[in-house]
Amino acid sequence: MLTIVVGADSSDEAQGKLQIMRGNRISYEIEPLIEHRTPTKHGALTITSVQLPIVDLVAADGTPFRFDLDSETWVDP
Repeated sequence: MLTIVVGADSSDEAQGKLQIMRGNRISYEIEPLIEHRTPTKHGALTITSVQLPIVDLVAADGTPFRFDLDSETWVDP
């Protein structure tokens, strides 16, 4: 199981963030939440597409971002 939550940091709305939670559907064990902040501040994120392992997002000001779930890194959009 994989859950992705995106938005902005509650203490700094210009800072976008992506949170990942992984779990095991058989044992129901859930790994700790992992948070990734955007490399630059452009506001809250919205997911525009997912083609695993790539997640494409757009920030509030229209800036595109791309996240690789395998490497858990931001990559060029």
